[in-house]
Amino acid sequence: FVVQFGAAEYAFTGGMEDGEYARYTVNNGKIEKVMDLPPNTCMTEEKSLEDFIRWSKETYPADRYMLVLWDHGGGLSGGYGYDQLNDREDKRMTMPCNDFIDAVRESGVQFDLIGFDTCLMQDIDFAYRLEPYADYYLASEESESGFGWNYTVGFSELAKDPGIATEDFGAYM
Repeated sequence: FVVQFGAAEYAFTGGMEDGEYARYTVNNGKIEKVMDLPPNTCMTEEKSLEDFIRWSKETYPADRYMLVLWDHGGGLSGGYGYDQLNDREDKRMTMPCNDFIDAVRESGVQFDLIGFDTCLMQDIDFAYRLEPYADYYLASEESESGFGWNYTVGFSELAKDPGIATEDFGAYM
């Protein structure tokens, strides 16, 4: 699994440092930093997401890709994410849904699943706009717990069986 982390004053996961921007791999439950990102990286900029997706595909080629996002969500009107440390160039606090869709489209990756472990991203209009880029769309109910999805169960099942059906992975999540 490849993780891009940043935008948070406090890191609550061992192996990640407060206020840093970096990319990690997770292998057998161990987190390893593989790349530092500039401290002025804004995680809600379209170019940051597109770059992460492209880098992941080039650095870790795979037979299938899933994109799972955690943070704040505001639906079609509020967008995705919140960067506590760096402002977007346009001074918006979140990534507008159009920017998210553009980043996914421009990355050139076809996903098995795009999932939002965030509030308010279950909008059918947004899911419809992502349909050309993902076979499945997994979104939280209206309000999502701050703890988020049970990543341990879902990703453990995927690690045990990388060929697991996307529907089954989604059910574990």
